[in-house]
Amino acid sequence: MRESIDAIFNPASVAVIGASRDPEKWGNLMARSLVESDYRGELYLVNPKGEEVLGRKTYASVLAIEGPVDLAIIGIPPSKVPDAVRDCVEKEVKGVIIVTAHFGEYSQEGKQAERELVRIARIGGTRIVGPNCIGVYNSAINLNTTFSPLPPGPFAFLTQSGNLGLEISHFAGKRGLGFSKFASIGNQIDLQMHELLECVKDDPDTGAILLYIEGLKDGRGFLRVAREATANKPVLALKVGVSSAGARAAASHTGALAGSDQVYDAAFRQAGVFRVGNSTDLLDIGEALVKCPLPRGNRVGIICNGGGAGTLAADVSGRYGLDVPEFSAEARERMAEVAPFDALHATINPVDFADEADPWAWVNLAEVILKEDNIDALVTAGGYGGYEESFPQFKKAWVEMAYEIAKLQTKYHKPVIVQSYFLEDKPESLRILREQGVPVYGDPDTAMRCLGVLVERSQHLDAHRDEADEIPLRLPDDRMEEVSRIIGAARAAGRSALVETESRDVLSAYGLPVAASRLAARWEDALEAAREMGYPAVLKVVSPDILHKSDAGGVRLDLAGERDLEKAFNEIVLSACAYDPEADIWGCLVSRMEDSGLEVIVGMVKDPTFGPTVMFGLGGIFCEVLKDVSFRVGPLTRSEAHRMVGDIKGYQLLCGARGAEPADVDAIVDVLLGISALAEENPDIVEVDLNPLFVFNRGVSIVDARIVLG
Repeated sequence: MRESIDAIFNPASVAVIGASRDPEKWGNLMARSLVESDYRGELYLVNPKGEEVLGRKTYASVLAIEGPVDLAIIGIPPSKVPDAVRDCVEKEVKGVIIVTAHFGEYSQEGKQAERELVRIARIGGTRIVGPNCIGVYNSAINLNTTFSPLPPGPFAFLTQSGNLGLEISHFAGKRGLGFSKFASIGNQIDLQMHELLECVKDDPDTGAILLYIEGLKDGRGFLRVAREATANKPVLALKVGVSSAGARAAASHTGALAGSDQVYDAAFRQAGVFRVGNSTDLLDIGEALVKCPLPRGNRVGIICNGGGAGTLAADVSGRYGLDVPEFSAEARERMAEVAPFDALHATINPVDFADEADPWAWVNLAEVILKEDNIDALVTAGGYGGYEESFPQFKKAWVEMAYEIAKLQTKYHKPVIVQSYFLEDKPESLRILREQGVPVYGDPDTAMRCLGVLVERSQHLDAHRDEADEIPLRLPDDRMEEVSRIIGAARAAGRSALVETESRDVLSAYGLPVAASRLAARWEDALEAAREMGYPAVLKVVSPDILHKSDAGGVRLDLAGERDLEKAFNEIVLSACAYDPEADIWGCLVSRMEDSGLEVIVGMVKDPTFGPTVMFGLGGIFCEVLKDVSFRVGPLTRSEAHRMVGDIKGYQLLCGARGAEPADVDAIVDVLLGISALAEENPDIVEVDLNPLFVFNRGVSIVDARIVLG
């Protein structure tokens, strides 16, 4: 099957099925594109009338072609596509691109037709791209099945929108960028985004991979391949179709908080894929990633010929994880030597040399800053390349300096980014900077944002180098047998949710720290249990028919003694019966009131795209109102779980804010790993809530648990 996928991008021969003389038909556009791009393989044109097209011989069908065909491009009416695919299967064509639209994106009948196309293709192992797409491009062999010329360059671009892909390629060409590979994948009835990503992730002609995603059909497959891809190349994704966290009805807090867009965010972050907000960001950030060396840290030096641009750049630095440190005394002295101006300006970062008449101050100061050990990157801000019409004597200097600035990036192996308000004027010096590998942007915010992504890319690579050596969480050997028994009993009873006693037993089977408890069918049993565990006590109703205990008046906390306990037991039973007269009341769960600890929530929801997804956040208002939670797609690594805990805005509370003892983050991580393992090994479980999980200076305790079955 991999050979068939490789043939999509690297076919030795291509057949255009539907080649036409009519210049307005897809068959003519595709054939013309292949001819004019000087495709290096064998090109066959298929036309049932046998008429000459573009001065070339045509064949009545793909079966009439004498030699082998690796790739067929189909651009004919929808009703004729199935027969064309059958012919391709008989011809042993490896890959088929169906340009034709009006399939699943159009009607239910179209979806049925798509299923039939896949069934036909599977017979011979033929793989399908599309339908409803514009095809592929490979600059290495001059393969272009789209209807538009594409500029060659360092990007591989995989897109679910052909038109958007061509629009982005148009603007890439205007800024001197281009593509090594391009694929419009359309409806994804067969070949998925991650399978084409597999084809380009190790491509030597590709410097960065760009993705336009409307939706994934195999999220886990994508996550696996994306992790492999980002180990070698940066990957940027523009994901559209944002959905609200409240759009999905769910039985648990985790389900209500887990919107699909949040899970996409988590998956991208885990894989090292940088998510961008618009098509311009794809090119802006992509340009920095393919041109600049990665910084060793986040410390940036800024020089400007006017305080405004430098101040704007410094102001947004923190937003993008950048630090603007002071320069060393030695650096300040060297600055005064190479560009004598007001000493006050030389002692700060950003450096403003607005009063300096010599334009070579850009280069001289840049080298001083790049030599600094405590500087990892350089941004020049302001008016580089400007005023050529007003001061033509500067033009020669701007051009010469452009070459020198580019050499400094190579010499010191630190990223150099230029921001110029004159970008739209297209001065020659800025064109040269870009050609020589220095990215240029029109505003300070964009320049700093792109540098911030370079820092993130460097941090991602550093963070994931040691994950292969991590020690996995030790789990009890007999866990699966016990969990299967509990789930089996619930299934036999026709239940889709476990009662809390069962949920606790499942968690205990995985070695998770569940607070001691006992089910009491009568108040006398509750008194006995409380005597053994101690006061103050907690009572909670246990019933397979009551999922939300608090709503039914089924929880009593901080019960000081036996009289309180007996009264609370009876009140809980009466409240539960009033809430649901048909409910089967098993009794009350008795446990000791936990000592004061920090409340957090841990959960799991089975996302329809990515599968088991783990959630973490602080409890109470932080979770319910502020939605301060983080997500990761399982299975989790220990490092990823630590990053997940650190992602929440309230992380400092776990570190011991205002003199409080720090929380046991390692114990939280063990719980996250345990829940991840539970979900991976037990596909019947679709939701888990541990709310709250009490965290102490040493250890954690699960005091409430809910597990929902699919």
